[in-house]
Amino acid sequence: MRSLRNISRILIGIMFIFSGFVKAVDPLGSTYKFTDYFNAFGIEWLVPAALFFAVMLSAIEFLIGFALINNVFPRVFSTLAFIFMGFFTVLTLILAITNPVSDCGCFGDAIKLTNWQTFYKNLFFIIPTAIIFWQRKKFMPRFERIGQSAIIIVGLLGVLFISKISYQHLPLIDFRAYSVGTNIKLAKNEDWIGAPQPVFDTKIVYKKDGAEQAFTTDNLPDTTWTWVKTINKQISEGYHAPVQNFNITDKNKQDVTQMILSDEYFSLMIVAYDLEDIPKDAIEKIQVLNDVGMGNGYNVFIVTASNLDQVNAFEREHSIMSTFYFADPITLKTIVRSNPGLVLLHSGQILQKWHYNDFPDENQLTEYELFNAHQAAKSAVIRWLIFGFLVGWILIATLFDIFALKSRFS
Repeated sequence: MRSLRNISRILIGIMFIFSGFVKAVDPLGSTYKFTDYFNAFGIEWLVPAALFFAVMLSAIEFLIGFALINNVFPRVFSTLAFIFMGFFTVLTLILAITNPVSDCGCFGDAIKLTNWQTFYKNLFFIIPTAIIFWQRKKFMPRFERIGQSAIIIVGLLGVLFISKISYQHLPLIDFRAYSVGTNIKLAKNEDWIGAPQPVFDTKIVYKKDGAEQAFTTDNLPDTTWTWVKTINKQISEGYHAPVQNFNITDKNKQDVTQMILSDEYFSLMIVAYDLEDIPKDAIEKIQVLNDVGMGNGYNVFIVTASNLDQVNAFEREHSIMSTFYFADPITLKTIVRSNPGLVLLHSGQILQKWHYNDFPDENQLTEYELFNAHQAAKSAVIRWLIFGFLVGWILIATLFDIFALKSRFS
């Protein structure tokens, strides 16, 4: 029984850590998901608090998992895990039946699950959660209360720090289809030769002498039978391009997508899905990007989901002589988690992305500096340091359990 409860504790701990971590690295993504749910359930008055709920949910999930992995305050966190899983198992059943939002967002953009898949996932994980709750009094912490408290504080501060820098800059790990290095032209293509095609199970129902019978397409009856209906059931979706709905139009509603993606020089795409929500200091940075970028011969343009009247008012108020294009707001929020954000494109490939807090200044807009920015984006040292630290901590804590090691402070 000891092995079963420890395996259950480690399994649930890893699941909670993963779920909390992938939300913490993209707090705006979770904010958008909470907003979708609030609107779907008619509680729009909670939308201003969506970011708070997003950060708190990721912190709670991560902390539960962190505590279980490290076997600290096991009675408290085993109980919290059971309450949490029980509540969300019921909630996801309701969501699966009503389907207000197609993607639950339980694992952020790292793993996409339907509402029914989420419910089945919760049904599976509630079993080991129930085991650790049932056996919670038999877990023996390796540390005294002060050591356990210190570990909890480290976990809480760590996950809040990840959320903070991911919100004020960009997600430390980008799980979306528009990550740096993506070639949008290629990622949009649905017609790759050899790509899996949708598979359907077709049954044709015929009637004879008042009785109906279903036949397959390779085993049809003779002409004495009368056709009733054809039933097509899709059993495989086939290939779906990872980039969907990347369509950009100009003020005359003419499609300019291919023109933008075919530009063989540097393009600076300023993404501002809501012009009325842009911070004042970011507007000055947009003006610098526009003036210096165009002076260097780059194609500089702004893509927004605001309407034409809002665009015209923005141009008049801030004297920004830039080309404005239009796109779907969800697409723009997916491309870059910043309003405004900046995307460096070359022949349809995303070379780098910036939050408005990190927009390059005029000295960083030379060809050489932009190329260096692309090289730096490929290395992404800090995200791997954080990820490596987290994995290392989990591994060490697991080894303590495997070898039944005791802390010298216990």
